[in-house]
Amino acid sequence: MSGSDLLLALGRAHPALVHAPIGAVLFLPLALGLALRGRPAGDPWLRTACFLAVLGLLGGAAAVASGYGFGRELGGIAPGAWLAHPHRPEPSFLALLRHHQLLALAGFPAGAGCAACLMRALRVRTGALRAAFGLSLLWLALWGAAGHWGGRMVFKNPPGERTLP
Repeated sequence: MSGSDLLLALGRAHPALVHAPIGAVLFLPLALGLALRGRPAGDPWLRTACFLAVLGLLGGAAAVASGYGFGRELGGIAPGAWLAHPHRPEPSFLALLRHHQLLALAGFPAGAGCAACLMRALRVRTGALRAAFGLSLLWLALWGAAGHWGGRMVFKNPPGERTLP
């Protein structure tokens, strides 16, 4: 199996691979909110938040890699390019794909910062837990927006404009 065959196979799994990291990032602020209630550093909610952050980062890496393969397979990403290059700014497929890609990639620094704060909070209970909470909300907002644009590509009509068969 060549690298491009692997990329295509991974790309076809993109719709399935996005759910775990988005779910992890969705529940991360809840776990962090419960951890912020003032328990000691060994708090199970803090360990749960660490697990969710790691799951989000690892699952997100798989989702981005598969999304790249999916975008290539659909013809949205030119050979040799990393991002879609829309020719016009209105919501064409390429413009939606570019928004989707940039928002997904922008979530990684927020996620990495959140995970770093959580690792610090495991060692020393400081303000790092509050910083992790704020970064988890930013991470959720970025990946929620990326999911929205992904949904716009898949479901072309907004919910109010659906046509009935």
